[in-house]
Amino acid sequence: MKTDVDTGFKGILIDCYITSCILIYDRKTSLYFSSPKENTTELELQIYNYMRSIHKQLITRMSSFILQDFTPPIQIKSIHKISQTTLQNFPPFKKWSIEMKKSLSEQYTNPEHPFKSSPYILKSIEIQSIDEFKTGKIGFLKLKVDISNDRGESLPGIIFMRGGSVAMLVRPPLYPHN
Repeated sequence: MKTDVDTGFKGILIDCYITSCILIYDRKTSLYFSSPKENTTELELQIYNYMRSIHKQLITRMSSFILQDFTPPIQIKSIHKISQTTLQNFPPFKKWSIEMKKSLSEQYTNPEHPFKSSPYILKSIEIQSIDEFKTGKIGFLKLKVDISNDRGESLPGIIFMRGGSVAMLVRPPLYPHN
């Protein structure tokens, strides 16, 4: 039996395989279950029922809104509590949005654009992770976007955004001081 369950402070990620019943987590939609089989042990059944209860919690926490300023409008999904205003006011998201709109529109306006014959479309955005500072400001944001064209080709869609944070390298001295 293999189980790997990571329950974070703000969200729940599940990847679980049990020999007698299979639980599959698909981030885009929801958790799918196969029925427990006859040879399911008591422990496996308890894990299965626990996963089903987590799934119900996950679905009730899921928030969604539409960004109307994209063409076509984009659905934002998140298991984190974030408002549309907060997201759109996050400077890295603001900058990314502007650049994304510009890049997508160039496919239609530039006759020499390499994707002119089959332009890519931003279809959805899933907020996978949000880290906030104590002040409530967003520090880090991880997104998964679905960008594809009518040929079924897609572009890499994992984005890590960093807000007003600093990086620090701590370097201990090579030799002890006398």
